[in-house]
Amino acid sequence: MSLNEITAESNLFETRTLTVNGNNFNVIMKNSTKSKALLWLPGFNEYFYHYHISQELTDYDIYAIDFSSCGTSINKKDTPYNKKITHFEQIDKVIDEYLKGKGYTTIVLYGHSVGGLIATAYLNYYQHKFTKPIAFTRLVLNNPLLTTNYTISFSFLFSQIAFFIGSYFPDYNLSSSVGNLNEISVDIAKRFKFNPEYKSYFNLPVTLGFLHDIVLRQLEIQNGLYKLDIPIYLLRTDRKIDVFDGKIHEEKDIYDNFINLISDNVTETVIIDGGYDLLTSEGTLTGDTTALGKTITKFKEILNL
Repeated sequence: MSLNEITAESNLFETRTLTVNGNNFNVIMKNSTKSKALLWLPGFNEYFYHYHISQELTDYDIYAIDFSSCGTSINKKDTPYNKKITHFEQIDKVIDEYLKGKGYTTIVLYGHSVGGLIATAYLNYYQHKFTKPIAFTRLVLNNPLLTTNYTISFSFLFSQIAFFIGSYFPDYNLSSSVGNLNEISVDIAKRFKFNPEYKSYFNLPVTLGFLHDIVLRQLEIQNGLYKLDIPIYLLRTDRKIDVFDGKIHEEKDIYDNFINLISDNVTETVIIDGGYDLLTSEGTLTGDTTALGKTITKFKEILNL
């Protein structure tokens, strides 16, 4: 798929701005009254530019949320996620505005990285709501941030420190420069249509409150407090990314220690040599010879079940 084709696909999308509790956020949407819907939650410091994927999903309307101060909703006066990740009220708003009453036969919730953690936590919240305007069919997770990317012992130590300090100093801002990921940025720019103003790899504003909320949701999962009642499809790389130096490290995978605590119905697919965002991995867009091609083939298979 060429950049011209990606541009043509992107022109089929529109951006709508919604407001909840005084906070603006955007929905990037391709709504053409299809029979199925995909609700897309991007990772931290991400937004929807995956038009090479949407072109493959001919049966789906797509709704991608940029939470307040994230992606196209970026507000340079604030920090991403506004010191928390669980903007459930913004997801509720999108459901009420665009998904409820449309007669969709299939509604898939998708999340990558932090978006995967948000999607998991949201479904736990949603299934306990008294009124459910829609029924989710399945959850698809792309390398979700269910834990830190290190050993279990380090994860536990990091979690306790971040959770404790973040509860007392939620506004403390940590400026984060994520290694030399500009090389990845250049590669993505060559292959996909994205705006670096919405996806910067340097001087990322991160608050202790943000880390506190991440760790809180991770601890809820790791303590078995979630039990989702829909099928989960986990897509993960066989590699890990070290968030401190931006380099890929092969490490013992620890998803298996937690994913089965969330649901008894989990299907896991490992993509060899896949990137952290499997849907922008190295390689061609079709076929089974590259990580990206394998991911897209599997992604389409899951969504067309």
